[in-house]
Amino acid sequence: ENTLQHLSAATDAAEGSAGSALLTLLVEQAGLKQSELDAHPVRSSMKQLLRSLDQLCPFEPERDEARPDYVRSFLDYVNTLGSVLVRSLSSEDQSSQVKLGNPLLVLLQTP
Repeated sequence: ENTLQHLSAATDAAEGSAGSALLTLLVEQAGLKQSELDAHPVRSSMKQLLRSLDQLCPFEPERDEARPDYVRSFLDYVNTLGSVLVRSLSSEDQSSQVKLGNPLLVLLQTP
């Protein structure tokens, strides 16, 4: 429950921000060191949620009805989308990998 509360509140601090303010938050997070990323509450909650789901519903690829991992796919998609947004704003090398502390901020960005 604690993990889900962290994730559900992940965008509360940024609510009311829009457009470039959200993108600025994402760019700031892209500059975090690996140790800071690992300690970020949203990123650690995302990892904890995936670990808990793996314990509750172990993945068994040899079974015919292997369960699709929608939560992991969704979080991977949000991470990728955030990385693409940050890289598109940067004039630096586009091949570098971008990791964000709170990629869920992408969900607040209007199309």
